[in-house]
Amino acid sequence: MNETTALRGMPKEYFIRSMELFRDGHRHNDTARGMSQFAQPLTDAEIETLANYYACDATAQVANAQPKEVSSQ
Repeated sequence: MNETTALRGMPKEYFIRSMELFRDGHRHNDTARGMSQFAQPLTDAEIETLANYYACDATAQVANAQPKEVSSQ
């Protein structure tokens, strides 16, 4: 059973708050300490950049993409 949370599509504010809590040692439900170890060295700016990335709905971007024309040459 997968015990990790999917990050893609996570609300930005929730991601930021969670990462700050992991980084600052206030969130303790990380049994393998993976998120805590990952978040510990991150700056506020890096956390916000990651939050923006994961908040993007990549599936919507792919669905709305226009196919490129392929040359027959």
